[in-house]
Amino acid sequence: KMVGEMAWDGRHLDVNEFTYELTDTDIEEVESGLAEFKAHELDGPDVTSETFPLPSLGLKLDHFSHSVHNGNGLVMIRGLNPGKYSSEDNAIIFLGISSYIGSERGMQDNCGNMMGNIQYVIPQTRLIGSVLILQQRFHSDNYCDVVALLIRSTPLAGGAIHVASSWDIYNTLSLRRPKDVEELMSPHWKFESRGDLFPGCTRQLLYIHGGKVILSFSPRPLLGSQTRGTHDVLGNLTKAQSVAMQAVQDLGDERSIKIHPRPGDMIFLNNHSMLHARESFMDGSDHTRHIMRLWLRNPSLAWSLPDELEAGRKRVYGENGLVEHWELEP
Repeated sequence: KMVGEMAWDGRHLDVNEFTYELTDTDIEEVESGLAEFKAHELDGPDVTSETFPLPSLGLKLDHFSHSVHNGNGLVMIRGLNPGKYSSEDNAIIFLGISSYIGSERGMQDNCGNMMGNIQYVIPQTRLIGSVLILQQRFHSDNYCDVVALLIRSTPLAGGAIHVASSWDIYNTLSLRRPKDVEELMSPHWKFESRGDLFPGCTRQLLYIHGGKVILSFSPRPLLGSQTRGTHDVLGNLTKAQSVAMQAVQDLGDERSIKIHPRPGDMIFLNNHSMLHARESFMDGSDHTRHIMRLWLRNPSLAWSLPDELEAGRKRVYGENGLVEHWELEP
């Protein structure tokens, strides 16, 4: 059984327990850091804790980084108004604050994107009315240490974020369904290839490594979503695998905490010990969901990973033969 702050049940966790509300002094310090960074005419990738100084807030952010890595695994920073800043300034502020959580940033796709802009582009023919986007089930992101999200804008309706503790899921499965734990730890899960950054592999989903439970759980490549229409059988799960995957989803639904994000919120979560999901949402012509995403790594606090996951992490954060692409404005 895993014990500690990381093994929480979302039904008994209050959002305020992991939320920090920025003070007026904090916001002044952020704006001062932004002005200093821009005065040096640097580019977005040059944002660091040195080029974006936050003398007082930075100490709090260092504490929050420890919480993400070794505390409850989840921190939300609230209080910024993204409507006050340009798209580029919002991105720089996000980079500046997040650089204190993790100084290294990972590549998120085979196009080399280092900052994700997550939004649904409404087709021109659908600008009148609204568009429903289906839910995204519980998952972790590919090989990254810390998922960082900046909520730029929220949808017309829906879109709540759910976060579940993998440690709590492991503890509960061990009691209720030990065979599912064995299946998740079996090294026979096949991931389809998603290009050079995420090549196909066969490995386990659940690890116990260095005294920590690590759940690397990405259903889409497991289900073979890119090859479903072909003769490739990669997406075919065994009955036992399907049952184990569904058990994880069911426990996520049962034991997660629900976050109703506001514009300006920054969410930082431990990708090795947390799963996250999103409810369906509806975008309208005047209310569209836009989230900026970074994959962070803090070299001094980073977890030791099993070899298969470490190889993936090295591709995401290190040399991988792909060219970095920075898009601060969508």
